Amino acid sequence: MYTCEIIKEDNNFRFECLDYRGFSVFRSIDFDSRERALSNLNDYINLDSEYVYEVCEGDDCHYFKITLNGVLLLESRSFDDKESVYDFVENLKGGCVISHIIDKSFEDGDVYYYLTCTSGLQFKSPIKITIESEDNQIVASIPELNLYSYSEDLREVIDEIKFDLDDLFDDLFVKKYKLSSKAKLIKEEFESKLKLNGVS
Repeated sequence: MYTCEIIKEDNNFRFECLDYRGFSVFRSIDFDSRERALSNLNDYINLDSEYVYEVCEGDDCHYFKITLNGVLLLESRSFDDKESVYDFVENLKGGCVISHIIDKSFEDGDVYYYLTCTSGLQFKSPIKITIESEDNQIVASIPELNLYSYSEDLREVIDEIKFDLDDLFDDLFVKKYKLSSKAKLIKEEFESKLKLNGVS
């Protein structure tokens, strides 16, 4: 899975997706607002539109572009060979490939984190994670779902909150517990965020 960052440069916003080593895999065009960058990233994540994947046809060109209605949206880094490009494009078409989004585009230095999926769930739009420091630990939370996770490592705390979301789904939708009124409200809120919410 990849991590996408929202970046602001010269009053333009773009998203750039990184692999586990932190190397850029692909990046978007520049947008005039943070909202348009997030909206286009969300559309891409949820495949709500008909994107066209174009692999460069030159002999020495090993990258791909993604366009929507003839307009360039994303361009990948250069790969070692054509086969790697085709394999990567097929991988991108196979469901949730973006773990989370880091929005670094705020001038005051604030950073916001959003989850796009877990190992078993996809969301209609990214879910904001609140990240705070407390007693030398990082606290990640999704208050509206009553989820909190603690760790000394940022990646671990994000992974933990994803596990908690999967567990919450099991508790609310799979297991046949009698739910309290508060749990029913959380279930309703959670269901409104799920991409495939035909579960009862």
